[in-house]
Amino acid sequence: MKKKVFYSVAAALLVMFLAMVAVSQPTGTHKVIFHMNTTGDFAWEQGLRNIMALQQAFGPKNVQIEVVCLGPGLSMIMKKDTRFQARIEKFAESGVVFAACENTMKGMGVTKDDLLAVDTTVPSGVAEVVKKQEAGWSYIKSGAETQIDPPSF
Repeated sequence: MKKKVFYSVAAALLVMFLAMVAVSQPTGTHKVIFHMNTTGDFAWEQGLRNIMALQQAFGPKNVQIEVVCLGPGLSMIMKKDTRFQARIEKFAESGVVFAACENTMKGMGVTKDDLLAVDTTVPSGVAEVVKKQEAGWSYIKSGAETQIDPPSF
């Protein structure tokens, strides 16, 4: 119960902060690259909530989002784990791109057939992140490997 309250408060604060930032930003499309190289329910939940918060703050049509999945984060977008599939597909329908690192795929013996239908691939996940940052995209390191306890107020 405490975790749900903490997550709700944290999400509300994040949305309010992003809304304040959105008001101060000039109109136009915001471009955000998420770097997902962790695994586990907490990391994935955190990443998906951040995507939702951005879309709520700016509007889905005013923010361009790409989630680069590499290393252990690749499992987030594989067919073998469907826990978050419906949410990922819904975000993809709204324009969010989920990109799989081909280097990681080779290392793990993963093929395109192993990925969710919403995904694309990039030759190198880290190179994709660098290219986007050089093109002016905002960078977000997504997910935490372990859950931290909420602060007590």
